[in-house]
Amino acid sequence: MGGTSVIGIDAASLVKLWIGGKACDSQSQETYPLINPFTGQVVARIARGGRADALSAIEAAARAFPLWSHLAGNERANRLYKAYHLLRRYRAELETLLIEDLGKTAREAAKEVRSTGAFLRYCAEEARRIFGDFVPSPDPKKRVVVVPQPVGIVTAITASNAPGILFGRKVAPALAAGCTLIVKPAEEAVRVTLLLAQLFEEAGLPSGAVNVVMGDAPAIVETLLGDPRVAMVTFTGSVQVGREVMRLAAAGPKRVVLELGGVAPFIVFADAELQAAVEGLVAAKFRHAGQICASPQRIFVEERVAEPFKALLVERLARVKVGDPREEATDYGPLQHQRNLQKIQRLLEDALARGARVVTGGHSPGGLLFAPTLLEGVTDEMAIAREEAFGPLIALATFRDEAEVIERSNNTAYGLGAYVYTRDLARAWRLAEALEVGIVGVNDPFPATIEGPFGGVKQSGSGFEGGRYGIEEFLLKKQVSFSLA
Repeated sequence: MGGTSVIGIDAASLVKLWIGGKACDSQSQETYPLINPFTGQVVARIARGGRADALSAIEAAARAFPLWSHLAGNERANRLYKAYHLLRRYRAELETLLIEDLGKTAREAAKEVRSTGAFLRYCAEEARRIFGDFVPSPDPKKRVVVVPQPVGIVTAITASNAPGILFGRKVAPALAAGCTLIVKPAEEAVRVTLLLAQLFEEAGLPSGAVNVVMGDAPAIVETLLGDPRVAMVTFTGSVQVGREVMRLAAAGPKRVVLELGGVAPFIVFADAELQAAVEGLVAAKFRHAGQICASPQRIFVEERVAEPFKALLVERLARVKVGDPREEATDYGPLQHQRNLQKIQRLLEDALARGARVVTGGHSPGGLLFAPTLLEGVTDEMAIAREEAFGPLIALATFRDEAEVIERSNNTAYGLGAYVYTRDLARAWRLAEALEVGIVGVNDPFPATIEGPFGGVKQSGSGFEGGRYGIEEFLLKKQVSFSLA
């Protein structure tokens, strides 16, 4: 992406911090390399921010907060609509960055940009529909109302696997509610995040409404969460880091929303349409090389259809093309980090040492690529059944009846998503209620929707993103009582 765009965004600004409506170097003048995960080549050097930069971003967000929060909802809506239309004009550049920086395929990048735009559009629509309430008072001489108000300055910490979608899920509802933000993206996802943030400046939001600081993550996060002016943090990432975020936020205390991943079960009953279940599994699992938080990992198949299901799945996996994300025929490209590859190899070695067998895959074609891998003979004690793989690795197990599969599916510290394939409506309803997760897809590989709540239970997080539920996370409910005496 070179030159200056039609909306005035210079490509050179996409390697710098974004504070107070301006692109700037870090105060330390340090940089770090951004590496294409497929080629291994350095594509840019990115400003490495720190504590001083985080403080500057807080100050910018604090200046912008009264200007943005005091606007009428319809005016906030108008400016968010403008940002949405700017995003549509810039979708090709966003797609290119997702492919180059994160190794996404062209198809996956296009879907992500569309989803990001859909979040912006939805939140623009909802910005004018933030309602209060009237509470009946037991005293006939009083009238009680509930007034919604923005929580304040928000820190949004995003992961690298879907920077556009996560930006849409966090930044758009916060802005709709009237909050201002400091976004701390993952180090690989900065250029997409910076381009999206700059759209809001072009759309007429106050300078400082959206700031972006990346670099020294511990120093930045400690500074942001240690500052009393920051009222809330929304985080997507690992359980380990999520616990640290919660610990830092507790000193405030600050409002916290966490989305921490999972080991989603994919349950196939004997009455299911097996080919549809196989297609659903492949579609849900292998997006972005399995680096999706709600990606299915533990595959439970009813005993009497296990062999035909496995045969169909092996045939389908043989047609999954792994390789250069720039090629149209590629289904998925590289993992984003060497550590992701090492984790998959560790989980695979643990499973094999405990008696599991590789049905297909189990190797790297080179670089950060990893073949779609199916294990069978997996037991609930293996690490693959308990740890998020975050890669193209699935574990096949069988079950006898409904009670068993519910118990085994819930036998995990996680609880983000689950998938159930059956043609029995009563059974589907029972499973949907019994599974200890935040979202269930019944014969549906893509149950998440912009209009609905997305969040987990247990160690998969707390709070919600998406729909009006996500906007409400950024609102205070202030009670006001009027005496008529």
